[in-house]
Amino acid sequence: AIVMSEDILAEYRRVVEYPKFSSHIKSRMHILIEEIALHSEFMVIPDNLPPTEEIEDEDDLIYVIAAHVGEADAIITGNTSHFTKPVYGRAMVVSAREFINMCQAASKNRPVSASKSRPPDPDLELHFR
Repeated sequence: AIVMSEDILAEYRRVVEYPKFSSHIKSRMHILIEEIALHSEFMVIPDNLPPTEEIEDEDDLIYVIAAHVGEADAIITGNTSHFTKPVYGRAMVVSAREFINMCQAASKNRPVSASKSRPPDPDLELHFR
């Protein structure tokens, strides 16, 4: 399942409005975001969480928290460099391309690795619902 929170959804909608995206791209991205939201499992993020992991961009902390609360296997991001660790709890930080590669390998029952620099994790299981 895709783990989502209202804060993450708001962040996606905010980012789509960046001037670097054309109106055509913005329109398509809004449709994609709403489609993702329809297929997501929304997490209620408690307000009283203790301080958590260090992260370069505090705006990205919502992804770490949602991954923790939702027991996610991966945090998929276009900004892997903003995350100071390769893994938070059980969630690996991966790019979209790495995640697609992991899914393809898992569907073929091959060892899963996020990148060539990181060996396959024998304890990692990707769960699809």
